[in-house]
Amino acid sequence: MLASRLRRLAAAVLLGSVAAGAFGACGGSKFTLVDDAGGADDAGVGDAGTVDGSSADGGTVNYCGTHPGHFLCDDFDRASDDPKGINLWDSFIASTYTSGLLDRASSVSPPRSYLASTTKPGLGGTTTEELVFISKDVGHAKTVILQFDIMIESYGGTGMSPAGLVFVTYGQLSYGLIAFSPTLLTFVETLKTLDGGPGGMSTMHPASTGLPAGVWTHIAIQLNLPQGVTPGSAGISVGNSGAAQTPLTYTTTMSSSVGAAFGLDVTVAPTLWKIRYDNITIDKAN
Repeated sequence: MLASRLRRLAAAVLLGSVAAGAFGACGGSKFTLVDDAGGADDAGVGDAGTVDGSSADGGTVNYCGTHPGHFLCDDFDRASDDPKGINLWDSFIASTYTSGLLDRASSVSPPRSYLASTTKPGLGGTTTEELVFISKDVGHAKTVILQFDIMIESYGGTGMSPAGLVFVTYGQLSYGLIAFSPTLLTFVETLKTLDGGPGGMSTMHPASTGLPAGVWTHIAIQLNLPQGVTPGSAGISVGNSGAAQTPLTYTTTMSSSVGAAFGLDVTVAPTLWKIRYDNITIDKAN
């Protein structure tokens, strides 16, 4: 059992609010990566929804303009500096020592990407949490597919002080992609208590690859949510490697809307975390 205390996002996305808690995580099954030549749009699941299809600087058509049909698509190449965009994300939150902004220094589809970072070195403690997220109410769904490009420009931890990157909430259940180091990436599922207080249970599913610093990597997550007493499953592909669906541990009898959030969540950060996102798409199936 891994007795590390992590901080995770338990977002009430429907209300645009965020609450955080701590948990201990036990080891679960491992994602085994296999060859996968699939591209960014191989999911094949999508309810037409919110798409940022506006033209970027110079009148060129951006990523989302050429990849229609997603429930949500954001390439961050809009004219506005608002991380939420217009009719895109439902909420944006940043704590005291974090920042979330659209930045031109590096991107997969120029000119901009979304940069989530801490702004003060030497953060630490078991109760102090720093986070910055954009989030979306996905509504009711049985399957959710998240695809995005990510670059961890700088790791602010020691290898034992992780950062939460991407989260999906589903009633009592939450799922998170957690980065410890350039060689250690893990997927965490959490069953919260009914009152949302301390306690609950978590299981970690380590990936067999990490995210090297300073390198853009495409990630796709297909999450088949539990239905009643039937457990769900998750598959993650990182770069050109894919993962078979891995059975998940927890079930819930509560039907709930699904929320998705992208950003950064840390408690201990000796140096600065800087994480870039580009070309985020969300799809769902009912």
